[in-house]
Amino acid sequence: MKKILSMVTAFCCTASMMAVLPAHAEEQAQTYIVIALEVPQTPETYLLSDTKGNTYTLPAASVAEFSDGAYFTVGDILEFKNLGYVSTCLEGTNSMSIEQNADSKEKGSVTKTGSLYEDAEISEFTVNITKEDYHKYYTLTNDTGTYNYWLDWVWDFYWQPNMYPYDLLKDGNTYSFYTYEGQPIMIVSDGENASPIDFDIKTDSFFISLGAKGKPCMLEWCYYSGESGKYFYHDLISTTGDFEYGDILIYDGTYMILETYPCQLAGKGKGLKKVGTYKDFFTNKELTVTETETHQDDIDYTKSFKLTDSEGNEYNYWQDYAHVDYPVSMEHAQVGDTYTFAFNGNYLLIPVETDELTVNPVPTVTATGDADGSGELDILDIITVNKAILGKENLSEDRISFVDFNGNGVPDADDALTMLKMLVGLL
Repeated sequence: MKKILSMVTAFCCTASMMAVLPAHAEEQAQTYIVIALEVPQTPETYLLSDTKGNTYTLPAASVAEFSDGAYFTVGDILEFKNLGYVSTCLEGTNSMSIEQNADSKEKGSVTKTGSLYEDAEISEFTVNITKEDYHKYYTLTNDTGTYNYWLDWVWDFYWQPNMYPYDLLKDGNTYSFYTYEGQPIMIVSDGENASPIDFDIKTDSFFISLGAKGKPCMLEWCYYSGESGKYFYHDLISTTGDFEYGDILIYDGTYMILETYPCQLAGKGKGLKKVGTYKDFFTNKELTVTETETHQDDIDYTKSFKLTDSEGNEYNYWQDYAHVDYPVSMEHAQVGDTYTFAFNGNYLLIPVETDELTVNPVPTVTATGDADGSGELDILDIITVNKAILGKENLSEDRISFVDFNGNGVPDADDALTMLKMLVGLL
């Protein structure tokens, strides 16, 4: 079997297997660069890139058999010698296995020859997304040529130090990459040459913090679909409580939504990163509650709402009280109440600022005692109020607010006494 493995030539066979090295591998060496690990502290699997941009997974234990037990880390440049090995012949990242080349008189070896970070060669490349389906395929171009670049592995939660949020790469934009022999190997994500996070609130995935700092925090997940022009939501729970209500977050790394209840956010990288607040990105609009409904079972307690704006447009919204104590809560909302919501374009996001607004708020007027509109408080104002109390004079509605010190909506003896005390200097 070892004899056969070492002599497999570099083409796909009917079993979808491909030899990575030709026969007589003892006369050649192959270079790979470690670009990610499954587990950073004690790697179980290496993610490797060859010098042509192809990516492979290889068990770390297999490598240790030929490296005198040594383990490697991201950025290490490895030389494979006197090894026979095969790889799946599939589109994207392939799995690899290695063993001693039966034709070689020398023992197979894996040796570190350098690091991608030492005397780093960094070049800028323009990203071109040439295919979009379950896995995106990329080509990178600069003045030296066009290069293949696979990123399908990011969905498998591999780790890189300071991992770049690859899902935010933009077609047609330019980024810095570590290179090996001119081939782009890994995006620069830390240091002065780091590629900035290319974030657009209108088109990219983002999270809105719905909890108070220091408490379990529900996150609302929003992303814009260029094809449908709509937003979609997931409920996420972050137990860190590091963010304030209304903070806008992205995941600085790779992540996935776990199918649990409540849904959980899992990933690798730096984690959630604040890029601003709702005030930085969104506009506000007042909506009136037209319908409420309570939903409750053994594990959940939510309320859903129907709302309308001043132009008659209708919106739906809900809050999950089983998991979050909302700083801006609509738990006691009644039909007719008005709330202010943050909007991304025409799409409703979260209620902000206050949880108790009147549908038609009355302008507040500070009572001065000026019942007759003369511009100052005098004895004639007190006489006017007393006549109104006795029913001998009617105060217009716009003047009642000027004498209504106790706020009951009508002129009465308490108001007249307050005016008298103000006139004689007791108040």
